[in-house]
Amino acid sequence: MVAPQLTALISLIDEDNTAKNLPVQTSVNNAGQIIGPLIGTLLAGKQISVLFMVSSGLLVIPVFVILWNKRR
Repeated sequence: MVAPQLTALISLIDEDNTAKNLPVQTSVNNAGQIIGPLIGTLLAGKQISVLFMVSSGLLVIPVFVILWNKRR
């Protein structure tokens, strides 16, 4: 869902190194798709409420980033 936007952004930001940057973005995206469920499984195995608390905490981070950028 986010990959097409990231690909476009990477190609616009650094047009000279697009061929170098796109494989890195793809590799990091794939690693996230593997590591994310593993971490989620470990957290859910401890206690299911921890999984929801960590997820909600991670979802709050972009809100603070947006608010911080608006103040600048």
